[in-house]
Amino acid sequence: MDTAGHWQQMCDELAGFARRIGTVATLDIGGGLPIPYSADDEPFDVALLGGRPAEVKAVHPAFGLVIEPGRYLVAESGALLAHATRVIEKDGVHRVGLDAGMHTLVRPAMYDAWQHDIANLRRIDEPADGVFDVVGPICESSDFFGRGRHLPVATAPGDVMLVADAGAYGRAMSSTYNLRALPAEDVIDGPAG
Repeated sequence: MDTAGHWQQMCDELAGFARRIGTVATLDIGGGLPIPYSADDEPFDVALLGGRPAEVKAVHPAFGLVIEPGRYLVAESGALLAHATRVIEKDGVHRVGLDAGMHTLVRPAMYDAWQHDIANLRRIDEPADGVFDVVGPICESSDFFGRGRHLPVATAPGDVMLVADAGAYGRAMSSTYNLRALPAEDVIDGPAG
């Protein structure tokens, strides 16, 4: 299914619900515009949307239409850097513990889905020949960044780990949950253009 067609179908579904409710004035389709979270994902082609917002408005003139493109605009511009604090195996599952957790990047805990590529920057040129769960320091089942991730088997404490595409959900949604400190934030300016 093409993403733009799916987007229009969801607008139609929302409009149907809004009509039945009777008091809704605006359709907020949320973040709606995806980004490629892994190398296997195809980038969203904004041109596919073309005039579809205008078409939705023409079909459903009673409603205002709101799109929140924040994730599409900033997710790929940020990354979370963390240190591996431990590498363990228990019951056949290999885990890399980080000094960052769900308080630092809540998206994986909230959506329980593959959301962010993870790389070991210290061993970036080594083959990703091991399979690990990447977890945080808070002892809760939702404190993870990824399950079944391919990383170098030599991954060790002290290695710097990168969790990609954290620009929309990193510092902006971080918290002091469980008395954890907020993450530091560094902004790097690109070349003047």
